Amino acid sequence: MKKHGFITAGLEPYDKANKQAEKKLGHPVDCVPYGSAPDQIFEAITAWQVIEHVEKPGELFDTVYQHLQPHGLFAFSTVNLSSFQAILFSRFWLHLDPPRHLWVAPRQEVEKLLQEHGFTIERRRWNFLEFGPIGYVDSMVNVMDAKRDRILKCLKGGFPGFSNKIFWITAAILTPFACTLSALEAMVGRPSTFEIYARKKAD
Repeated sequence: MKKHGFITAGLEPYDKANKQAEKKLGHPVDCVPYGSAPDQIFEAITAWQVIEHVEKPGELFDTVYQHLQPHGLFAFSTVNLSSFQAILFSRFWLHLDPPRHLWVAPRQEVEKLLQEHGFTIERRRWNFLEFGPIGYVDSMVNVMDAKRDRILKCLKGGFPGFSNKIFWITAAILTPFACTLSALEAMVGRPSTFEIYARKKAD
């Protein structure tokens, strides 16, 4: 957005991620939850894979509403408890991600809450290749493995040790099937993650 001439601002309360964001953005990023500048108004606000980390998403929606100009855009993504993936794997589902995920809900419930807080939904997008295949692969591994979400953690930190390498080979074998399943669940509107583009209603 900055490269395309927009004035940008960011919010990240966790220190390590905040420093990474500041380095990438090239200017300070707010660290106060929901922002320390209550009078700032924006044309657009984004929250990619954020809502599931918030205990009370209604408060987040209210704050976004207050900081948007009339008809401003709110774009966000989150995980979907009504996806086929979530139903199939139940407590083994990767995107439950305890204890980091505090609020996980069906897509319809997310949309209803968003509308109750003053937004009109313009578009939905199923970004199934971003998180869908890893969701299927790691959930399958979770069923077999005592160490939860091993594949995702190893993708972030490497695959040291014999057992990690065995599960990495298993994940590689499962990946083509996972991509196919992710595409199928997206085709019928039940993806593991989704994006919403919504407008603030006029006051």
